[in-house]
Amino acid sequence: MSVTSSIKSRASVATVPDASFTMVVALDVGTAYSGYAYAYRKEMDEIMDNVIVNNPWTSADKATTTYKTPTQLLLNEKREFEAFGYEAQKRYAELHQQGRHERCFYFKKFRSKIASGQVIKSSQTIKDETGKSVPAMRIFAITFRYLKGHLLNALRMRGKEVTTEDIKWVVTVPAMWNDVSKQFIRKAAIEAGIPGEALRLALESEVASVYCQNMKGVGKLPIHSPGCTYVVADIGGGITDIVLHQKRPDGRLKEMNKGGGCLVGSGHVENSFLQFLVRIFGAPAVREFLDECQIEVIDILKQFEMAKKGMISDQAKLLSIGIPVGLERICRKKNNGEDLSAIVQRSMYRDKVKLADNTLHMDATICREFFNSACLEIAKSIRNVLLDHNAKECTMLILVGGMASSTIVQDIIKQELESKTKIQRIIVPPEPELAVLKGAVMFGHQPRCIFQRVVRYTYGLRKAKLFNPDIHPEDRLVTLHDIDFITDMFCPFISAGSRAPVGFMSYDSLTSIEPFQKIIEIDVYFSTELNPTYVTDKNCWLLGKIEYQVPNPSKEERTIYIEFIFGDTELFINITDRKTASKFKNTFPDIEK
Repeated sequence: MSVTSSIKSRASVATVPDASFTMVVALDVGTAYSGYAYAYRKEMDEIMDNVIVNNPWTSADKATTTYKTPTQLLLNEKREFEAFGYEAQKRYAELHQQGRHERCFYFKKFRSKIASGQVIKSSQTIKDETGKSVPAMRIFAITFRYLKGHLLNALRMRGKEVTTEDIKWVVTVPAMWNDVSKQFIRKAAIEAGIPGEALRLALESEVASVYCQNMKGVGKLPIHSPGCTYVVADIGGGITDIVLHQKRPDGRLKEMNKGGGCLVGSGHVENSFLQFLVRIFGAPAVREFLDECQIEVIDILKQFEMAKKGMISDQAKLLSIGIPVGLERICRKKNNGEDLSAIVQRSMYRDKVKLADNTLHMDATICREFFNSACLEIAKSIRNVLLDHNAKECTMLILVGGMASSTIVQDIIKQELESKTKIQRIIVPPEPELAVLKGAVMFGHQPRCIFQRVVRYTYGLRKAKLFNPDIHPEDRLVTLHDIDFITDMFCPFISAGSRAPVGFMSYDSLTSIEPFQKIIEIDVYFSTELNPTYVTDKNCWLLGKIEYQVPNPSKEERTIYIEFIFGDTELFINITDRKTASKFKNTFPDIEK
């Protein structure tokens, strides 16, 4: 049996030469917002920043226009696609008013559901707003299929006949994600009809850095000078992703440490606003409002989103938010008909909040409070990245993402970093919310713009070794053909913090442990620890399994050589059979079901 047919099927990671593509497309499914961008390769050869973003998306009431649409998906009762983005928001609110929402499936900010844990399984489910579950893989695949279809449709409307095969596809993921989550996204994109051999994953904070190196209309910045070391923080809806880069003399970028991040983003500012409402009107009233008045919930959050964008750090004027009729009605019911003004007056904010004409007018200090806890946590994560000795000369911070343009965010982060780090300047590029999307297209066009990445985890194989009673615990002993083994040793082949130029290889091998062995299992593990002992140790997780079926098993030992290729956005694996010299390239272990 050939090596190719004896390796169990998995997501394809073989690549097609770049010259065969006429266009690069980036898809960004973020926690709060999603969108796409694209560019023609010939035009990018002339100017890298010739990137086209999708036409602005417009909310149902025509009051809001954004370059990205909310990451909200509506499925019908058969779990089939119904709507996405602003349209899903509108349709679900209508179904809720009609009392028919229980039949459908409505998902908001679903990316955060796979970002919070170390390991995701292919069978993992996500609960919708009413608690009903759908496989996470299906949710992401439908989302990618929608964005892909929207793009191809938009191109056809412009008279551009482009097929899926003409495109090099780039899908963004946080740099802080592990390989299991990355593989999950790759598999979902392939299920959406994106060819695996034409697909490349892009790390969000990294490609934001690529964008800042190539953006036009800003003149020469210090970060454009060879030898400059700077930190990039991409503040998303639910994640802040951080990378430390240095520009090389050849113009390529070198990652200087493992980077970092935190599960904090703009969504936490929205949560602070909701908690503020709870402290004024009480948890029972706000909870009932959120559950029963979907259209008005959308409206008040939209008001807050628009007001949030306009807040400035030295703002003296009041922030005003209209109180929906539904919230007023519920508050009166919960407070025996008491007037809203009286409720506000007996709250802890009575000196900083006024109610007039059913509109809350808030003091500027309240506005800052909404941002404070999120920004302090983000600043702490940036500071942790800067503690590394490779960051000792770093004086510049680049902020990207939707929150980056807020002067309140800049002000709080600057105050936190100024006295505790060497950061002297904060750079916010034009349209910071598009830095990742545009940078992903640029990266897809020139992936070699990254020279080196730093390995974030320790990787190793699960191996069997002869049992030694002097060093191995008795409860781990396994006897095979009268020979005592220990079968769950973590044998590292690269350690966390290692610098890996693109294409860097680490080697290992596995040998059969019994005669006529038909399968050699390649179990790849990863850990946050530098040198774990057993695969069952704390902070060790299974990355995936490959089952190599040995051709013509015999009494003799059979050995396979394994090449682990680092330095790219994903881990690649090549396998060679020592006896047959057969090779299988770019194998990737299946994630657990």
